[in-house]
Amino acid sequence: MEQPRLILVVTLTVRRDASSEFAVFERRAAGVMSRYGGRVERVVKSAEDESGATSCEVHIVSFPDEASFQAYRHDPELRAMRELRERTILHTEVVRGRDCAVYHNSMPPQNSMPPQTFANHTRRIPGFLALLLALLCTFVGACVNLYLSLGDHQRLYSASLILVLSFCTFFATGIGRGFALKAQDRAIRAEENLRHYVLTGKLLDPRLTPKQIVALRFASDEEFVALARGAADQNLGSGAIKRAVKNWRADTYRV
Repeated sequence: MEQPRLILVVTLTVRRDASSEFAVFERRAAGVMSRYGGRVERVVKSAEDESGATSCEVHIVSFPDEASFQAYRHDPELRAMRELRERTILHTEVVRGRDCAVYHNSMPPQNSMPPQTFANHTRRIPGFLALLLALLCTFVGACVNLYLSLGDHQRLYSASLILVLSFCTFFATGIGRGFALKAQDRAIRAEENLRHYVLTGKLLDPRLTPKQIVALRFASDEEFVALARGAADQNLGSGAIKRAVKNWRADTYRV
């Protein structure tokens, strides 16, 4: 039977004027944490204090066991970041615990969306699909109209024009959709390059294709670096990369 993971509730008091440095520290620490099976399950940020000088963050962190947590604490790379930590964090409080049963409300939550996973991550926009169907029907109708107009010279010109216009509209819609996807893919590539640089100090492997990088965006920080390396070395397809993700990082923006 699998042993329950060690749960840590970490409360951090962060200097407001060092928030960017704090983000860098947390990204690098998460990369070190992943080597020992640790992961950040959730982050909750509270309001600033009255002076606005500090803010409070609560991190729910888990490790396979106490030994893994202690190995993480004594990691040389983490110790080398001590000065950065002291510049950004004023106070740290850690509470250890274990997972237990959840106290459920008798009434199910209303309008709650299921968490995004590999099985449901593909998005289909009903309005766009309806538009494509309407354009397709228009194009088919224009073809039929042209066929029926072949023996009628008075209708042939207008029927031909309608067919050309419907084809151009359908074709332009497809091209516009392709342009939008390429723009989103470029943005994702820039975001994932930045994330990899923050975690490792290096950019993504140039062998990675745009489709592979788009698939890697679903990987959590803890597994992102290793999965990116494996995808480049093994030339994994986008589907294989997504299936390899254990802690799914939802993306609800790309359409």
